[in-house]
Amino acid sequence: MPVLKALVLGMGVYDEARQLALDRQEWQDLRTRINHSAPVPLAFCLGCNEPAHVKAATSTTVNPHFSHFKGGGVRCPWGPDDGRTPDQVRAGIFDGNQESPIHREMCHRVLDLVMRDTRFEPGSGAVDSYLAPEHGGRGRWPDVRFELRGLGRFAVEVQFAPSLATEVVARSKYYLAEGIHLIWLVPWYSFEVVARAFTADIAQEAGGTLFVLDDEATAASLERNTLIFWAAWQSESGRKKKLICLDDLDLRPDRHPLLVDNTAAHIFGVAERRRHGVAEKMWESKGSWSGALVRPDTGQRDEAFDRLMRVLFSILAKADENFLAQDDGTWPNFLNNQKNLSGLLNAYLSSGDGEEHAVVVYDMLTRTKARSAVTAKVWEKIEFALLHPQLDITDPAISEAKSYFPEIFRSDLRGNPLRTEILPSWAT
Repeated sequence: MPVLKALVLGMGVYDEARQLALDRQEWQDLRTRINHSAPVPLAFCLGCNEPAHVKAATSTTVNPHFSHFKGGGVRCPWGPDDGRTPDQVRAGIFDGNQESPIHREMCHRVLDLVMRDTRFEPGSGAVDSYLAPEHGGRGRWPDVRFELRGLGRFAVEVQFAPSLATEVVARSKYYLAEGIHLIWLVPWYSFEVVARAFTADIAQEAGGTLFVLDDEATAASLERNTLIFWAAWQSESGRKKKLICLDDLDLRPDRHPLLVDNTAAHIFGVAERRRHGVAEKMWESKGSWSGALVRPDTGQRDEAFDRLMRVLFSILAKADENFLAQDDGTWPNFLNNQKNLSGLLNAYLSSGDGEEHAVVVYDMLTRTKARSAVTAKVWEKIEFALLHPQLDITDPAISEAKSYFPEIFRSDLRGNPLRTEILPSWAT
């Protein structure tokens, strides 16, 4: 039995209605976030409070869903799951044979093409060679590794068979920690073929893009004397593909090489639609307790949650003048009758629930253009409020509130350095 209601820290509560509304990309984002958080649990079943994860679609009749880990959910009112352990999955994937002749041929082809590049650092290329970590711990055996002057160090993983999601994440974390750009190469699998859903875990590490080296790309590589391969991604109008080289990629220090970041743009679009839906409801019910928002974990009206949401949406409206713009040009204050943001915050931070939410307000302010609209006196009040105990994302209401603003509270999407090319202007 799947988990009917789950809390994902920092991303909110997913009840049955919200789960049904999720598209495949949203499910994949959740799955990747949870896997990257391991071994620290990020998601919990709200039936039994045990850790949960997202199972990918395994057939045309089984959709992605939240699930207990193997052996979990025994005391859950929704019942335990009949899952397999990672070791069982790994054994089924590899069946004792992790490399095929075509895999080895592809690895040597990649290295041969890279070595034609005049920027290739002699002695840096290797196939299936152990790479020790710079700071101790377990090393890795990248399929191909090399270095190009001016671009940095690269690892290429050739993936022709399903790969356990935990293995994908483990390799991703390792190469990021080592400052090595990771490129995954896969065969031409349709985005719609559920049997090849493992490629979604790989694509997510590159912003939703798959990289493919076929005969056509090989011919282009030989012509240009550098590694050329396909980038393929899913857009609203269907699958797109483009022949690219390593120079075309955005080589960032905080995540793997990108060409087009479809995942962030998609998540931001979903959040914007969610915000407009709840904003209309809050505006219409302003000043009415009967219209207070309900906590998604309990389904009960909660004044503190309702007030926090109104404060955050008021900050957004100040940062983004187009958000719920009023006909008379006035700023939409969702909480009270103050004429400016400083007045709203001054009153809110004087309350008990305002004090314990100060860190959320602080983050929202400092990461948006609304920061300049707050007076020095209010900043002093915020600093004083931060001395009080603060609620964090372990409180479902805090996670739910933050889930409406991934542009602000998702550090993986904001980037380090700040990803100004993908963030909306109000969040920079």
